[in-house]
Amino acid sequence: MTVVIPPPKSGGGGGGASLYNLPWTDVDLTDGSWTLQDSGLKLDTVTNVGGGFMRVRWGAAANGSDYSWTAGADHVAPRWYKDLVIDGTTVTTGDLAVIAFRMEIDGTVDNFDQAIVAAHAPWPNLDPANSMSAAGGFAGKYVGSNNLYGAWTISTATQVNNKSYAVIVAHRGGGGVGAVCGQGYDALNVASGNVSRNANLYGSTSLPLRLMIGVGNLNTTASTVSAGDEQKFSIKYKALTVKI
Repeated sequence: MTVVIPPPKSGGGGGGASLYNLPWTDVDLTDGSWTLQDSGLKLDTVTNVGGGFMRVRWGAAANGSDYSWTAGADHVAPRWYKDLVIDGTTVTTGDLAVIAFRMEIDGTVDNFDQAIVAAHAPWPNLDPANSMSAAGGFAGKYVGSNNLYGAWTISTATQVNNKSYAVIVAHRGGGGVGAVCGQGYDALNVASGNVSRNANLYGSTSLPLRLMIGVGNLNTTASTVSAGDEQKFSIKYKALTVKI
């Protein structure tokens, strides 16, 4: 049996916008809409190199668990954030929001054991991992190895490897964060390997919900980011809210 979901109705008797095959929104960290938090002054430049890819250049060395997104009680690694706004309305932690992230690392830029997160969080400007209340997608790569992708919450990621890219879906509503899940895809857009994590985060229903993009190291003890090291990645997202 085929179930057909009609498009939403709009005022005046006209049809609403289709929800089928929605386009992604590219993350452009250079467009002026993002706030950079880099308390250690570690970054040098970020450049939009086209094709939806960002190139980040580190200006100073960074190492240890504080610069890893998958370990440690605090995250001081650089990140960008901005309010999540849909049709002119700022989404709050009380709204039932569903956010999908498409994440891809350019593995030819392979300077250090790297990590990237793409998440939603009401407090992306706070360093304590538990206080951020963040959940979303993870991408990483050890030097000389295949790309890793996964579901990320607080400071832990569940991962699959050897994928071209991944799509991770996270939801939030009523002040809580539910599960994060996703799949890896090959270069032919065929899915293989799935990931999921439970967040179990609860809090206020009235805070602005923000998107957060973070960069850092992957291996908390052996990996050192050096001045001049770079990361190149593409992140796209699509967000919607439904009546809770």
